[in-house]
Amino acid sequence: EICVEPLANNQLTNLIFSVIAISKKLKILKSGINEVIKNIRKGKVKLVILSADCDPIGIILNIPLICEDKQIKYVFVPSKGALGRACGLSRSVAACAILLNNFQIINNSLEYIENWV
Repeated sequence: EICVEPLANNQLTNLIFSVIAISKKLKILKSGINEVIKNIRKGKVKLVILSADCDPIGIILNIPLICEDKQIKYVFVPSKGALGRACGLSRSVAACAILLNNFQIINNSLEYIENWV
């Protein structure tokens, strides 16, 4: 059994999805495995969101390791389809990242999410 922890509950998932939607409007959202890894390596990422039902799960399992190395918080949400929709896309998304920013409108919510994970 592969560990997808921390896994957001329904309430937290809804908050994460609303933060993602706002982040997209503010142009501080990156989606897709390669974009996420690239921005983590550049030191630009505040929070990483991963899909727990990504198949094969192995394609995202190195991301938590990179996050831990860089001390970046990450969280799993249950559905790649719902994650894609939250990102404003019509396809599934395995991983997305919210970039470091100074937007007060979402930073309180980001802090809450980070404290939960």
